[in-house]
Amino acid sequence: MSNVLLSRGVDSNSLLRPAVRDSKLRFFALEAVNALGAAFYFSYLFFYLRQEFHLSTQGSLAVASMHGFIYMVMSRWAGQIAQRRGYLATFRLGCVIAAMSLLAGSAFRHSWTGQMLTLLGWTIGICLTWPPLQALVTDRETPAQTAWLVGVYNLVWSGFAGLANFFGGAVYEIFGSGGLFWWPASLSIAMALAASWFLRTTGKERQEDAQSETSIAHESTRELNQRFLSLARIANPFAYVAINTVVPMIPEIARELHLSPTESGWVNSVWFFARWGMFALLWRWIGWHYRMRWMLAAYAGLIAGFLILILAPEIWVLAAGQVLFGVSVGLIYCSSLFYSMDAGNDKGCHGGLHESAIGLGTCIGPALSAGAMMVFPQAHHQAAWAVGALLIVGLVVIVRLGASRAEAASRSLGRKL
Repeated sequence: MSNVLLSRGVDSNSLLRPAVRDSKLRFFALEAVNALGAAFYFSYLFFYLRQEFHLSTQGSLAVASMHGFIYMVMSRWAGQIAQRRGYLATFRLGCVIAAMSLLAGSAFRHSWTGQMLTLLGWTIGICLTWPPLQALVTDRETPAQTAWLVGVYNLVWSGFAGLANFFGGAVYEIFGSGGLFWWPASLSIAMALAASWFLRTTGKERQEDAQSETSIAHESTRELNQRFLSLARIANPFAYVAINTVVPMIPEIARELHLSPTESGWVNSVWFFARWGMFALLWRWIGWHYRMRWMLAAYAGLIAGFLILILAPEIWVLAAGQVLFGVSVGLIYCSSLFYSMDAGNDKGCHGGLHESAIGLGTCIGPALSAGAMMVFPQAHHQAAWAVGALLIVGLVVIVRLGASRAEAASRSLGRKL
């Protein structure tokens, strides 16, 4: 058991018992539906853009980078808006914006400008949903309950995102391009209605009055949390550099391996489910909390998994790379979200910063890949090597800035205890 958790009065057995109150179940239901619609639209948007507008891989990466930039800027604001205006109210607003954008996109399916405006509006909307969901799930909870609920949160969104990717190819082929818009739009409308109902039945939100139950008890522990939170917020954007280089390139990977959209959905869901499995492990086992070696191992696995996935010559190699990629991304993401929610009050703002870091990686990774293709048009797998080099730089930064200091702080805390 981690000395950090013991110092805060966290009973190890309490982390192994369900701590989900009935009042939280509705928020997990909203999270599941949100993940289902968001993952389907964004994953299969690039198939549609290739099919309708003959968009190249380089163009797909540029579109993904634009999405990431908007997500990075808007998510930080979204966290602040949620903290001021209320979590459920902000979530409902995001659902309405996303639904309206997708319905407009359906009406202008054959317009490139229309599709880019649709992506812009949908990105703004979806940014307003994740920080309040994270805050709703963990607000006013003890440290033990926060750890448990973050684990459940990760299982829910990653599991339903994996299902959307797995079955999405078949949905896209059966219903055509129209389904890309009306299906996630209908889910967003349903969530907006549900959020309105929850607001009416529970009364006005008062998260601003929440007591500091989740604040760090000891100053030394607070300092350790901030160090690991800083390291996780460095690692997580690099993980999303890799993720959002892979997603726009999936149509090209599918073409090289002669996979249909349905088959590509099956094969390229492996890393989604591997990430889900890692979330399940980290939910039940807390030995990774405030342990630098686990973060470093995950980051090294991220680099290896990314390169194997992009350079895979055969399906079985692609699947193996996705397993390594998924488990590595899982631990890095868990670190960022857990340390954010474990940092105390203002969970909406912390969630916004967590999502903003994701947007940073989403912007940089595809932009770097597209730039490498432009500068070295004749080279093979330019994107893979450019992003791989950047990930290695990230590993060096994390090791130099964090490893020795974090371990020293952990040992010092242990001696004090």
